Amino acid sequence: MKITGSFILLYLMIFPFILSAQGKSKIHIGIEAGSQIFINEVPAYNFIRGDIDPYGTGMAAGQLSGYTGNWSAGAKMETYASNGKFAFGGGLRFTLLTSLLGKENRYDDNNDFFYLLLREEGPDTDYLKVKNVSQHTGFIGIPFSVKYIPYFEDFFGFFLKASTGFHLKIFNHQSADFTNSHMEKYEDNVVNMFEEPGNFYSEFGLGAGMLFGKPDKINLSLDANVPVFAFGAAMEGLFDSTLGVGIQINLLIPINTTHENQ
Repeated sequence: MKITGSFILLYLMIFPFILSAQGKSKIHIGIEAGSQIFINEVPAYNFIRGDIDPYGTGMAAGQLSGYTGNWSAGAKMETYASNGKFAFGGGLRFTLLTSLLGKENRYDDNNDFFYLLLREEGPDTDYLKVKNVSQHTGFIGIPFSVKYIPYFEDFFGFFLKASTGFHLKIFNHQSADFTNSHMEKYEDNVVNMFEEPGNFYSEFGLGAGMLFGKPDKINLSLDANVPVFAFGAAMEGLFDSTLGVGIQINLLIPINTTHENQ
């Protein structure tokens, strides 16, 4: 946790200087929540098969489906430049990233599993019937954003946005779901066959959104982030996921009307 503490301390030292550099500005604090979903391709795991034929052939990568997505919540601070056309934001964010590997037709109760090779000793081969393998990874992160606001009047506005974030892993939980409870004793064997997400990832995204309220009053924003690029070992668990889309909602309250450099 020393790394996490240093990470947060560095942020708290730098962010006030970013704010003060804006000169006369309107400062808001508030909360945010969002979600992202990423495109992924199922790797050709050589220990997974689909329907085993008499000869044991037929790799199952084409019969599997993968999901990678997250939800996040956090606190943020945002300051408007004196001309009201730019807003600079930052904060602290918790993100829960979920990856799920399952059968393509997992909603068919009669064929909602895949075969995973447990061991192969001489002529004997043992398979497990696995419904899915999941990874749930939590991160503490520092997001930054810049908004260009061409219009914000009469309680409505719209903006263009560029954002980035840096995320540090704080926990990871892996699990497997089987077709019957007798196989649960092999759960550790199964999850250890897959790569665990690394400790860090960063992201960069572009987007646009709508504002409701007034710049110097309480305001609400709805963001669509397209595309989002993610980089780092933490995005290399069950799948390598680097490209996605996201949505975000922000509620901001002014803490003072103006902030002047002395």
